Amino acid sequence: VSQSRYKDKIEIMCVDKAMGELIKNDIIPNYVVIADAGISYEKYLKPYEDKTANISLISNINSNIEWTYNWKGKIFFYVNKDNIKSEDIFCPLSGCKEVIPAASNVGNACVVFASQMMGYDEILLLGYDYCWGPEDKYYAFTEEDKRYWMNHMTLVDNLGRLVCTSQNLHFSARWLSDFYVGVCTQHGIKVFDCSGKGIAQSPRKNLEKTLEKISKRSLSEQEKQLIFNA
Repeated sequence: VSQSRYKDKIEIMCVDKAMGELIKNDIIPNYVVIADAGISYEKYLKPYEDKTANISLISNINSNIEWTYNWKGKIFFYVNKDNIKSEDIFCPLSGCKEVIPAASNVGNACVVFASQMMGYDEILLLGYDYCWGPEDKYYAFTEEDKRYWMNHMTLVDNLGRLVCTSQNLHFSARWLSDFYVGVCTQHGIKVFDCSGKGIAQSPRKNLEKTLEKISKRSLSEQEKQLIFNA
């Protein structure tokens, strides 16, 4: 899918570890989300940091500070709101009052931001498999032995394939499915899985055909106020 063909119709948000792969394929995301302190600067940002001037970084205040020190574009910070009320500690410490529901992983946080904080009413997901088959890698772009020691259960995915997953990936898939049903559908926000496979439960669409038909619109004043007051 060519970004130049659809650049006036869509905006691209990706997780920290996916940014470099997009850039290597001449796809410059609009937003990159980072949540964890353990995401390597040397591996995932340093080779591409000169490409970040026109990319906005959305960063957890507890993420790897090397990312925010070396990022060239705009930076927006947030705090996770969770069951142990860590926001009661980190908001006063940081001065950051922008909180989002803790979404169990950075990919789910992208969906939260797009739907709750940025006003998008249609979200297309890629790479939200939360499992791996015999021919797959644990991570999309690199092979690691995590596919062996993180193999906690065997399931049948949305394509009828026999796949493996871990306890944390299974939880994240259920969290996203619940968020889609309990939040997104209640507010008329459409979420489509364009990967075609995986274990998360949301409607599926073909990416290319969807992009051909998609159109861009501006937020109404009422929608802007809802977002600003969130």
